[in-house]
Parts: sequence; C-alpha cells; structure tokens
Amino acid sequence: MPSRDAAHDHAATPSAWRIVVWLGCGYVAMTLLVALLPSRSTGIGPASPAVAAGAKVWRSENCLACHAIYGLGGHLGPDLTNTVSRLGADGVAAKVAAGGARMPPFALGQEAAANLVAWLAYIDATGVYPLPRHFSPGYGDTR
Repeated sequence: MPSRDAAHDHAATPSAWRIVVWLGCGYVAMTLLVALLPSRSTGIGPASPAVAAGAKVWRSENCLACHAIYGLGGHLGPDLTNTVSRLGADGVAAKVAAGGARMPPFALGQEAAANLVAWLAYIDATGVYPLPRHFSPGYGDTR
C-alpha cells in the first residue's frame, strides 16, 4: 500500500506534458522575439530590370563555370562578389571585353555588358566576401 508521502512526491514532480508545454511556450516566445527584431538590410531594394537582364547574361555566358559569388561556383577565375568595388564598373566592363590570363574576351555588346556590370554591382552591394578574419557570425550584415 503506497504511503501518502509517495503520492505527494509524485504530484510535485512535473509531468512530461508540462515540460513539453513549457518548452513549446519558450520556442514561441523566442520566435516572436526574433521576428520583431529590427532588420539590418542593405537597403538596396529590389532588382532593377537591368540587374535581372545582367543575371541572364551571367547564366547564358556560363560565368559560374569559372567564377564564384560568395565562394559558390567555379574556382578557375576569381570570386566576383566584390569585383565592382575593386575594379569599378568601367574596369569590370573592360575586363569582360578584353579577357584575361585564362579568361577569353567576350563580345557581349554594350547593353549586355552594362547589364552584367549592373548585376555584379547589385551583388557587390549585398555583402563582403571573403569575410574578414575578425568576423564572428551573428545577427546583422557584415558591413
């Protein structure tokens, strides 16, 4: 026959469903907190038609076979995430037209080249790659 103290001890121990409810409430509270945090976006806005056309040029000329964006893509050529910051828009257009050591020259036409540069400038505005050595992952952008 169980003693009254044993029954009392069992009632004081939280049951599994109470633990699940508390964990669920904590999850919902954290989700709402993160959703309500202010955004630190780059402020570049949606892509323009020139940027969208430049992305099509990037795909049609298969630039990803040799070049990467944010380290994703080919590694024969340099990563082009921040190439507009390094070379400027005119420098990128000249490099595409003239080619390089292992890069063939591309006769894209003035509008297609301008669109490709617009797309690369849009990518450049989204962040920095490679990340600085002192960067520690966290909330917000890297600039």
